[in-house]
Amino acid sequence: MRIVEMNPFYLPYNGGIEKRIRAICSGLAKRHEVFVLTSRLPGTPATEEMDGATVIRLRSTYRGNYNPPFVSSEGILPALSDIGPDVVDYHYRWSGSYNRAFFRYTGRRVVTFHNQFGEGTGLLGIASRMNDLLYIRRMHGLQVMTVSAYVKKQLAYHGIREDDIEVIPNGIDRRTMATDDGGFALFIGRLVSTKGIERLVEACIQYGIPLKIAGTGPLMMRLKKASSGNGNIELLGHVSEEEKEHLLSTCSYFVMPSLQEAFGIAILEAMAHGKAVIAGNVGGVSEVVGNAGMLIDPTDKDELASALIRLWRDDEKRRMLGRMAYGRAAQFMWDEIVKRIEKLYMRVLDGSRTDA
Repeated sequence: MRIVEMNPFYLPYNGGIEKRIRAICSGLAKRHEVFVLTSRLPGTPATEEMDGATVIRLRSTYRGNYNPPFVSSEGILPALSDIGPDVVDYHYRWSGSYNRAFFRYTGRRVVTFHNQFGEGTGLLGIASRMNDLLYIRRMHGLQVMTVSAYVKKQLAYHGIREDDIEVIPNGIDRRTMATDDGGFALFIGRLVSTKGIERLVEACIQYGIPLKIAGTGPLMMRLKKASSGNGNIELLGHVSEEEKEHLLSTCSYFVMPSLQEAFGIAILEAMAHGKAVIAGNVGGVSEVVGNAGMLIDPTDKDELASALIRLWRDDEKRRMLGRMAYGRAAQFMWDEIVKRIEKLYMRVLDGSRTDA
């Protein structure tokens, strides 16, 4: 097969979507021709080979301070025509130029829906819901992939046929189970209200639990102000992949009390290191954690505090959950997940999209 993974962003931009695309490229390039069609970030070449795939970057403009920014690329349909793919898998829904090109393209197509419907709060949440309603109307009749059964249920509620939706979760590469305990709780993610980060910082300050926070976002200055003078809270900002792996290997446990979460890739990464996790019982998180972690109501500050204190004080509980998490993470290895994605692409290509 000749396969195109289409997304406005790709490496060196390295979010959850980009990690999934890279895993698909690495796995499928051994047996197929794989292309990534994306925007040309500053300092990147127009074309390059990466992980066995051909990355084609298009001239683009970027607007806004949001991460990632709004992007518009030129020549998307001509680029697809030049490649002549058997299957195009589109991973985004916040770019008008990519949306238009994808839905005008007449070849075999797959839509991968990574986030939950209407993600965000306030005005952003309203805009997100409006955008998603319009986007979903154009998805009818296409093969859809979602990263969790929770997202599948949302899309089915909004009119997509369940037979057209297949759940194939995100994955991870196998890691060695970490045994180090550096004496701190860890949060990794965007510093936005839907991640529950303010409530987490408040609880850690109140109960004296050391917390390291890796990530950037609009709440950075507010969190700096809230934790000013408190030596237990470390705001690390953006960290490299190497630094992130070190943090995951050395933390006592991982915390992500999200209010919204379609999957929770950072949670899975912590589990793959053999770390106990505390996570908001929302969205698709329970599908990742199962019974191998502590699921809490992220709106209940007392429940969050109780979980934080228990894991901080109970070494045996922490180690037990870490072992359980490591075992459960083995169900999410990229090798097997990419094989499932390959089979879906092949069904789309031969016209039989539904499993018997």
